[in-house]
Amino acid sequence: MRRVPILIVAVLAFGFAAAAGAPSLGAQGCKDSIGHTITAVSFDEAVRPFANLTPKSEFETTAQFDSRVAAALGAQSGGVMVIAKKPDQTRFKFDADRELLTIEQKALFGEFVGFSDAFLTAGVELRAGTTNIGAFISETEERTGVYLAKNSYGAEFEVTKLLKDVYSVFDRELPGREGTSFSLGTLFGLDSLRVDAEQAKLLKTSMTAAYIVRPRSPFFVTSELRGSPSSIRPNDITLRHHILIAEIQCGLLLDGAGKVLVAYPPIR
Repeated sequence: MRRVPILIVAVLAFGFAAAAGAPSLGAQGCKDSIGHTITAVSFDEAVRPFANLTPKSEFETTAQFDSRVAAALGAQSGGVMVIAKKPDQTRFKFDADRELLTIEQKALFGEFVGFSDAFLTAGVELRAGTTNIGAFISETEERTGVYLAKNSYGAEFEVTKLLKDVYSVFDRELPGREGTSFSLGTLFGLDSLRVDAEQAKLLKTSMTAAYIVRPRSPFFVTSELRGSPSSIRPNDITLRHHILIAEIQCGLLLDGAGKVLVAYPPIR
């Protein structure tokens, strides 16, 4: 159980402008961010410097690749950034008698992301299993059309075409934990905030989540997978992954002004 800090102690400059040379946050540094005010950026803003950065070529020396990375990233090279995530406020529950705002895990950290399939399709040599340190940021789904198909018995059925985009951050696989899938919500051990009713009303409508991350090579991976429809599941889904490769240093809960209420370091 954690009490909401009352005073803003200082302002953290974790944005792009101060990314270069920023210190790596360990578990203690993560906790020290409580009470500070942070400006988070959208996922699109976070990956923009990496969008056109191709992997190292076999004909390219490490020095040449490092130079190309530095040129592409500019002042952001080697720095940390804070990526915003919109939580599901319906999963915030307030107990007025106990003055506790309970936060369910899925309110902040979302669903399991299929990193292994995404990396295999993209041809990227990154190791991912069924258990990973990774963050689901958001997803969109668009209906793009319908068509008729036939099953093996010749019966016609209508198929809906869907385009789904999933945005996420991948840190690393957790070895020795195969067969279990869980989100950073579990790793961070989400609990409750002790607040009064007025604070709870405000937080339920304005609270946001964020991750402090340090991007690393290969920085940004995209892939596209397509499922086969059937009469039982008549959806023709094209799934596009957009994955930032980064060390996840901290998970944060922020109030409407960007002040850190709770900070969760991931398992190392």
